Amino acid sequence: MFFFNWRKRTNDIDENNNLNSNSNSNSNSNKKLKDNEINNLNNLLDNLNSNDISSNAIIYTRCSSKRQNEDKLHGHATQLEICKQYAIENNLNIVDIYQDTCNGHDISKLTLNNILNNIPINNFTNIIVADPSRISRSPAEGTTFVMKCLNKKIFCHSVRHNISTSNTNERKQFTSYFHDAYEESEMLKMRIKSNIKILKRYKANFGLAPFGYTNSKIFIQNAPFPIPRWTANIDEQKIIKLISMMYYGCKLNELYELLRELSSDDNARLYYIDKNTQKKVEFNKKIDYGEICSNDIAEILNDYNIKKRGKDWNSKMILYIINNNQNNENNENNKNIKNNKNNENDEDDENDEYDDYDEDYKIIRNKNK
Repeated sequence: MFFFNWRKRTNDIDENNNLNSNSNSNSNSNKKLKDNEINNLNNLLDNLNSNDISSNAIIYTRCSSKRQNEDKLHGHATQLEICKQYAIENNLNIVDIYQDTCNGHDISKLTLNNILNNIPINNFTNIIVADPSRISRSPAEGTTFVMKCLNKKIFCHSVRHNISTSNTNERKQFTSYFHDAYEESEMLKMRIKSNIKILKRYKANFGLAPFGYTNSKIFIQNAPFPIPRWTANIDEQKIIKLISMMYYGCKLNELYELLRELSSDDNARLYYIDKNTQKKVEFNKKIDYGEICSNDIAEILNDYNIKKRGKDWNSKMILYIINNNQNNENNENNKNIKNNKNNENDEDDENDEYDDYDEDYKIIRNKNK
């Protein structure tokens, strides 16, 4: 927090007189720097004539993340709404709207930084923001931006504080909010780090729950707040079980029972085309490991409208489920079935045709008997 050296107490560096002298010198230097910035802003404003003032306005909104954008209090939509209302109440004509979804610590990455390059010199306009923190959370960069705006005869307006840089006293207040935004950001970082330590201590699950699970919050004894955990999603677990049964093999009546439950189709059946006879043939009593590949499983699920959280399945999704589903209760049995099948192939060459299944068979998804 180098920008706030002038706020440090002298007793924090009370080691010797030389250090005290250096500290006082630095404090005075920073204070003079801040005073010079304010004086520069005042001089720029004094040079503006009333004839230069225009009612044209630009609205700028910024959210630090997609999650913040979903927040009704701080999202783009809310910022835009209050900025438009401010423009109406102050007879400002909105000529453009700019939006960013990124952090406010590096103003060079913001769309707002490019606005100044697109406005001709001496063509005054206004920039309306919900509050100064939307421009920047860096005191140095925020103040520099305001000075650049005044150089081009552009005034910045803060809706929530009802102030603008067109007024000498309000301009000083406007730039002070950059310091407040910086301190707020630093405090937020400290709280987040502290909360993460607590979450790790109570073995919290972070991020979106994988397929088969749901994001939940669990009350744990002595925990200061509910702990996020992934809890089993019964419907998705059934889909995982169906995928596992088709991939590793199973009895046909068990597969049909689960397939018909998930698809709500009492006539759901699986067929394949015999390469030699070119006839549609229903699987007989059971499906062996290797008879249905991942691509076929994806097509079966899609044809019976069994989706992956609203999306169609593909081969990669199926393989990911197979390889990462450690909690599937049939996992160990499925591995044994796979090993038994491999042993059978070593003993009986007649089963080798299944190793090249894609050439010999083609699964047909047929919802009719």
